Amino acid sequence: MDELNTAAATLDDMIVRMREVNEIAVNVASISEEQSASTAEVTTTAENLASSAEGIAKTSKDVEDVASSLSESATQISEALEKFKID
Repeated sequence: MDELNTAAATLDDMIVRMREVNEIAVNVASISEEQSASTAEVTTTAENLASSAEGIAKTSKDVEDVASSLSESATQISEALEKFKID
């Protein structure tokens, strides 16, 4: 009977430890899911930043083109006005 009690106690102890291991595994899985969600959020933010940077670069190029065109127009106007100067 003593051996039976020892075996039962051992099994009870094993069940308790398996529950503890299971709880740890659930916690690790939960943390993994949170980390995965955070990683996805960081990736999305990085993609959005890259897209914004591309948009800013295109806008800067457009502004540069307009400024160049305005400068050229100003030069042409200045040259045309030189013709109308009275000496």
